[in-house]
Amino acid sequence: MLSSGGVIALSPSTTIFTATTRQLSETDTVVSGEGADCLPDPSVPHVLIVDDNLINRTIQSRYLQKLNIPHVAVSNGVDAVIAFQSMSLTSCPFTVINMDWCMPVMDGPHAVQHIRQYESSRIRLKRSRIVGTIFQQSQMTEWKDIGVDDWLLHPISFRTIRAILGIPSA
Repeated sequence: MLSSGGVIALSPSTTIFTATTRQLSETDTVVSGEGADCLPDPSVPHVLIVDDNLINRTIQSRYLQKLNIPHVAVSNGVDAVIAFQSMSLTSCPFTVINMDWCMPVMDGPHAVQHIRQYESSRIRLKRSRIVGTIFQQSQMTEWKDIGVDDWLLHPISFRTIRAILGIPSA
């Protein structure tokens, strides 16, 4: 169960969800905003951050925590697919996934394909909005072809994160 309002440091022997036995690396984090036990509220996004760069994950996680947005951050595509499938079995599936392109274990494009296949096999599961992060404009077409809804060019600004989540600028 995710705790509310803080950062949980994971050790190699810790799992995110009881529905999976996959172990995360010690650099993975599970971060949550208020109410991350996740009362289903369609007005509040539930975000999955997928990025192998610890600094990128930390910046995005801390910003979402500041906004009290429930979220989970993982470092590769395999952990993303497992986290997505695990949360889809709860009353609070991920509504937004911010996916990095190039990662170890499984890259972003392959993870997106697995997530879209899983979504299409579940009748009651609403399609998540997947936002791909890119370094080059040429990657936009490839993202779109595999089912990404939107893309962000690095570096990602806080204003852009707010816009993606539908939160007005302060």
